[in-house]
Amino acid sequence: MSFQVVITILVAIGSLAYFIPTPQELRDAFVAGQNYFAARNYTKAIEQYDKVLATESDFLTADSVRVVLLSGDLNVGVRSAALYQKANSFRTLDMLDSAIATFRRVLERHDSPKLLVLSRYQIYDLFLQKKEYDSAITAARELISEHPFDEKVEQALYDIGWAFRFKLQYDSSSITFRYLADKYKESPYRVRALYQIGQNALDAQQWSQAVHAFTYLLSEYKPESFSRTDFQNMELRVNRERQIFEAVSNRESDNTNLELASKAEFKIAEAYEHLNNIDSAVARYQYIIRTYALLPTLIEISYIRWAELMLKVRGVEQAVQVYRRAIDEHFHNNVFQARMQYKIARTYQDQREFKRAAEEYLFYVKAYAEVAETAEFSLENARFFAVLNFSAAKEHEQVIAATDSFLTYHSGSEFTPKALIMRGNSFLALKRFTEARQCYEQVLIDYASSEEAIHARMQTARSFYDEKNYEQAITAYAALERTVQSDKERNEIQYYLGMSYFFTSKLTEAVSSLKKVEPTSQFYPFAFSRVVKIYSSISQTDSAEKYITSILSQLSDSSDFKPYAHLSYGELLATTGKFEKAIDEMSIVVRDTNVVENARLQARYARGALYQQTKKYKEAIEDLEYCLKHESFKQNFAATVPVANEKLALSYLGIGKRKEAVEKIITLLNQATAKVDKVKYLSALTEIYVQLNDFPKVVEYGQQVVLADSADENSRAKAYAALANAYGNLNNFEQVVAVLRQAADTLSHHPYIKEILWQTAMLMYDGQAFAYADPLFEKYIEKYPDDTNTENAYYYRGISLFGAGKIDESIAAKRKYIQKYPKSERVPMVQYEIAETYYNAERFDMAAQEYDRTTKSYPSSEYAATAQYNKGWCYFRMGDTLKMVESFERFVRQFPNSPQAPDAQFSIGDYYYNKKDYEKAKAAYQVIVDKYPTYSRFEEAKGLVRELKQINSYLEYSKAIAVFDAQDYPRAIAMLEEVIKKYPDADVRYACEANIASAYSELGQKQKAYGMFKAIIEKYSGVPEAQMVVFFAEQHKRWLESKMNQ
Repeated sequence: MSFQVVITILVAIGSLAYFIPTPQELRDAFVAGQNYFAARNYTKAIEQYDKVLATESDFLTADSVRVVLLSGDLNVGVRSAALYQKANSFRTLDMLDSAIATFRRVLERHDSPKLLVLSRYQIYDLFLQKKEYDSAITAARELISEHPFDEKVEQALYDIGWAFRFKLQYDSSSITFRYLADKYKESPYRVRALYQIGQNALDAQQWSQAVHAFTYLLSEYKPESFSRTDFQNMELRVNRERQIFEAVSNRESDNTNLELASKAEFKIAEAYEHLNNIDSAVARYQYIIRTYALLPTLIEISYIRWAELMLKVRGVEQAVQVYRRAIDEHFHNNVFQARMQYKIARTYQDQREFKRAAEEYLFYVKAYAEVAETAEFSLENARFFAVLNFSAAKEHEQVIAATDSFLTYHSGSEFTPKALIMRGNSFLALKRFTEARQCYEQVLIDYASSEEAIHARMQTARSFYDEKNYEQAITAYAALERTVQSDKERNEIQYYLGMSYFFTSKLTEAVSSLKKVEPTSQFYPFAFSRVVKIYSSISQTDSAEKYITSILSQLSDSSDFKPYAHLSYGELLATTGKFEKAIDEMSIVVRDTNVVENARLQARYARGALYQQTKKYKEAIEDLEYCLKHESFKQNFAATVPVANEKLALSYLGIGKRKEAVEKIITLLNQATAKVDKVKYLSALTEIYVQLNDFPKVVEYGQQVVLADSADENSRAKAYAALANAYGNLNNFEQVVAVLRQAADTLSHHPYIKEILWQTAMLMYDGQAFAYADPLFEKYIEKYPDDTNTENAYYYRGISLFGAGKIDESIAAKRKYIQKYPKSERVPMVQYEIAETYYNAERFDMAAQEYDRTTKSYPSSEYAATAQYNKGWCYFRMGDTLKMVESFERFVRQFPNSPQAPDAQFSIGDYYYNKKDYEKAKAAYQVIVDKYPTYSRFEEAKGLVRELKQINSYLEYSKAIAVFDAQDYPRAIAMLEEVIKKYPDADVRYACEANIASAYSELGQKQKAYGMFKAIIEKYSGVPEAQMVVFFAEQHKRWLESKMNQ
């Protein structure tokens, strides 16, 4: 894994090896590399690290510049750090071989044992990532050999165990995990290692060893050894992550000891299952239930696992008995009982015992109504699932009764149209066609915009087809053909329309419709098969063969329908007496293992029949016996079974076996008296202790150098650097800041002090130690006001102040930056950051003002649009939604092409929608439809526009009807005409026309009313949405006729 590296350069100044002058290019390259790394531009970072590594200087030794890694935990030479960071960059870029080679170069440097350990860890971890497990094992063992007392040894052993596991060398893996567990008994990896020993045994199918391994783990980590808090924490987690008891699938697991122990319980049961020791497996689940009383969810899961085991080995009823036992044993916990009752119903459902499932869902409704919501399975769902299961069971009378109950209790349910469709389908199956059509009609009236509406129309037509009222079916399907746009429904329409024509002997029309069924439709094979049969029935076998061979040539070999074409062609050949070619076509289907079972069975049966017919009795017997022993054949081709038995018997007789003719069968000191010499040696000592990483000694001798009157500037500068470095390594960052500020106050003219001050400030900044970065940037600004880095110091100080929680000081610093550097490219960004600072501090009024200032002061900047957009959200957070909308409206007008424009526009629509100002809402959503077709919520906006049109049209229609009911017919007519004019595409227009006609009738203008009713009938008789209006018009037309004829 890559480590987030926090870097600082602390330069030692003087004649000795460590703190010497640092070349400008080295500093710039390294700082740039770190900036690139932080910005995730790893390619550029590598280029800068290479500059560090390539820099040559007569005054620079390998350790003249030090860096701090891992948030101050590690201090190493800059070149070592550059190498390490370069390797991390390669790794992040997925250049794993380059990363490994670079980490190996780090191993050649010895300024930090810890860095060597980390590099060795990175090397073997990379090998693991590359799945080069032998190399990973070798590298991990090198880490253990070279650094036997490092804490990483335990992880290396653990990862070696995993490497062997990845190689499927379970014995070697378990030996490694056992060594880790025995040698490091307090290791956080111990319980994981013990767990993996058991898992290895399971994966190696060594079931008894698995039981032993997991049992040993539990003897070391007994349930009673854990605290109540452990159990409570685990229960909370289990409720969040129900899959917590699945096997550990990788080496980076965060399971607690208790979790692993409880999982081991289940693993023991699993091993017993594999040993076919069902009683021991069950006993383990029962033990878990008795022992883990503080883990209700674990108990629930135990019952479920127990039941699933029973389902697998003893059948559905034994599984259900486990759930019933769970209910009986937890009579005090109704929620638990409800969940178990749900599992009973769901078990029957999953086993396709749909009628039993439906009955159990209804029992859930009856017994657990008060706790259904807490049990997370509502009564609405339970009743609807009962309907679904009765429907799947084809228990049509029960579907009707269950649907009636569902509609009574949940009339506003989103499932209502679906329930009505199932109710209608049950009537249809019972051949109660009129009642079926009434259900479909109710869907069309009450749920015309639902997904089920088209299905209701389709099923209405299907009811005529099933009723064998083919002429009415033709009319219904023809009407659907003119209006339906969906390819799926259109193909279904063409198929049933063709079949309706077929049954009315309109064979030309039948062929025409059936040929319109597209190759992507599920009806395609049935359609072309019927066309072949029609041609054959009228003795146009040449046309049939030309047609089916054309289909065979057009269908790719990967087409799911090609086997059906071979099947159809074989049937055609058989009817023309070409039995051998027919057998070849059937054999193509039989040999194709991708073909669905039923098609292969059909082809095999046909081939068997052909073999029998051609007196190849042994081949016939093989095919026919296969089919007759196959349950799917007996269930799906029940009508053919008698004939198949007959042909089998005839085949047995053909080979002289009379008896057989009637029988059938699963991842790191010198001294002097002269003061000058003494200071020099003190300085040297300081450097030595730096190299030895003895930081208390660095502080002791460094302070003596700084306080010595005889110390020259270079020695003092060098000592200041060493002190800062030591304090940093001692995690005393307050002293780091104090030392460097003192150095700047006393030696500000010294070039190295400036460099050290800047680099340390950047170190703190990059490491997000903002409270320490701020006073260093402040001192830099004070001492070097005209330096090239000062602009950055102003900028970074503003950010540091914010990071340190000093909001007002941060904003003041940023304003100072804008004032001092008004022409900087950063200014718009800084102004924007001021606004963001206020926003994040939840000072939304000030944020709004600053966002507005950003837009007005820097309208051409990349921040202008976003600032204007965010201003709207400030008003939202202040609770002023009206100003929010006004702000968003200005934003959309000013920045229509901004990526946030459609979001703002959508929010405008939502505001008006929630205010129930549907006209303005519709207008807002319409802007999205008109201008932002690629917007992610385009379709949602489009749907809302349509919905709101219907709502608005209906609201205005309702107002007009109220006037109508008040018998103010002239005004009602005008209002209804306005609705039609305003909403010409709304469904309500049909009712408007009918009520205008009625108003004229009430005004005594019966002839005009009569003409209008007649026009309605003529215009809309073929429009499904207008059928009720047409019916209304027909009734009133007849009434007017009777009145006018009197």
